[in-house]
Parts: sequence; C-alpha cells; structure tokens
Amino acid sequence: MANAKVSTFNAYPLCTTSECTSVSGSASISEEGTSIFLSFSIQGLPPLSAGGLHIHEVQNVGAPSCIDALPKGHYYDHYYDYDPWTSVEWTSSSDGSFTTSSPIEVPNAPYLISNGYVGHAIVLHSPSGAKISCGMILATSSPSPSLSSNDTLAAVLGVLSALFLLLIGYVCVRMKWYKGEQHLDAKDLLEQANMVEMNVRGSSGREGGGFLDNDSPAAV
Repeated sequence: MANAKVSTFNAYPLCTTSECTSVSGSASISEEGTSIFLSFSIQGLPPLSAGGLHIHEVQNVGAPSCIDALPKGHYYDHYYDYDPWTSVEWTSSSDGSFTTSSPIEVPNAPYLISNGYVGHAIVLHSPSGAKISCGMILATSSPSPSLSSNDTLAAVLGVLSALFLLLIGYVCVRMKWYKGEQHLDAKDLLEQANMVEMNVRGSSGREGGGFLDNDSPAAV
C-alpha cells in the first residue's frame, strides 16, 4: 500500500518552455525495510528519451506547490557520500509516456524513511539534466479498518452480554429492596400486634380487677 503520493506534476517553477508545460501525471511511494519504491504514470515527456527523477528537499516543507516550496538538492543524508538518486531515471515510450510496470526501488534510503519525505518534492529532469517538472509529495490517508462478520458478531454479543449483566444487576437490587420492604412490613405488623395485645391485656386487667372487686366477699 502506498505511503505517499504525488497527485499531479506541473512545470518546474519559472520554466515556461513546452518541455516543462507539457508534463503531467502522478506517482505513488511505498517503503519496505530501508528501501523506498516509486511508481509513476507520466505523460508529455520527450519521446524515446531518458532523464533523472529524484526526491528533492524543499525549503518550505508542506507548501501547496513547488513554486512555494522552493526545491533544493537531492534529498538524502549529506553526512554520507552516497547519493541514492544518481542512477534513478525515467525512460519514455514513443508517445512520451512513462508508466512503471513495477515500482522503482531506491535502496539504502533509511534517512528518507526516518525523517519523512512527505512535504518534499519529486523533480523530473530533461535528458540534458534541466529540471522540467515537479510534484509535491502528499500523505496517503489510510482507509478505515472494516469489520469482518466475525468481528461484527463478537461486537453484538459483547453488547448483549453487557445489557444482560445490567439487567441481572437491576433484578438483584430490586429483589434486595423488595425483601427489605417485606421484612420491614412484617416487623411493623409484629410491633402493631404486640401493641394491640398489650392494650387488650391492660384493658382486661383493669376490667377484671373491678369485677373481682365488685364480686369479692369483702365487698359484700
């Protein structure tokens, strides 16, 4: 999958000749290990010719166009003598097109990968070495991961399990509350029954006492 792309190539800044203005096309960039791979679909090049193509550093990284970016030299680690771009080139067909059947590998480019090439530019050179076209490198947005049927089923089951646990928890809380209410009701009834019994006993004692007093031999 591409890590970056050039949506369109335009004439190199300040170049107004037909050799520059006729070029158009796109490119994509991917990486693996310490290599980057370039794929091109270019039109409007000089027919049956060859020229250099390189990633160039720019002064204003991420600028919207090459004229704003101000391209500089080849993009590589200048602390080392090796320039990976010296042997990379395009070769056009009779109609002036250049389409890669397989990506062009640029080996030994860990500096580009670690420092990032998005926001820099790809520059195409004419057979004589002049800079004729330029395209800004843009990030390729990653597609959102899609869920398989198994993933979807697992997600649904997870939601249902969570809802079931919530329901069980609710039922348990309600049962505890219900038992507590029943317990309180029974306790209240028992206390009320005891109070009634005490009242009845007290009333009976008072009435009984009077009856005994009235009917006792001492009262006769």
